[in-house]
Amino acid sequence: MLAIKLHTIKKPPLARGSHLIPIRDWQTGKIVIRHWISALNQGGGKVTTKVRYITLVKIPDTHPVCLALSASTKTFAHLQFAPLSQMLGAQKDQYFKWYERFAMSVASVESQNLPELVLGEPLTKKHIKWTKRVQLLYGRESNIKTRKRSES
Repeated sequence: MLAIKLHTIKKPPLARGSHLIPIRDWQTGKIVIRHWISALNQGGGKVTTKVRYITLVKIPDTHPVCLALSASTKTFAHLQFAPLSQMLGAQKDQYFKWYERFAMSVASVESQNLPELVLGEPLTKKHIKWTKRVQLLYGRESNIKTRKRSES
C-alpha cells in the first residue's frame, strides 16, 4: 500500500506511531492530502509548524499498521495494529468506502476526523519512494509573483 507522510523537516520521521495518509487512488488521495495540509497548517500559525515536505512511502504487506481516523488516534494505547496482509478485505474496503465518501463530501472541510494510517513499527528508509517540497506539487501564488519580479 502507498501512503503519504506530511512533515516540516527534510527527512521524514517514520517511527512507531507516525501518522500517514493511506493512498488507494490519486483522485481521492489528492483531496484528502489537501485537507490534511490545511488542518496541519492551521495549528499554531508558526512557520516551523507549516507542512513543507511530502513523502511517498510503500508500506509492505507484512508491516503492522492501523487504519484509523485522526480523532481516534489521540489515545495511542487503544489502537490495534495488524499487518496489511492479515486485515480482512471487507475491513479495508469499508474503510476506503468511507475514505472516498469523506473526500467527496462538503462536510469534510469542517471535519476533525481525517483518515490516516498509523505505523505499529518503524519503517526503514528503503521504503521511501520520494520526498518533495509541497510548493512543487501544489504551488503558491506568492512563489509565482516572486519569480515574475525576479525575472523582470
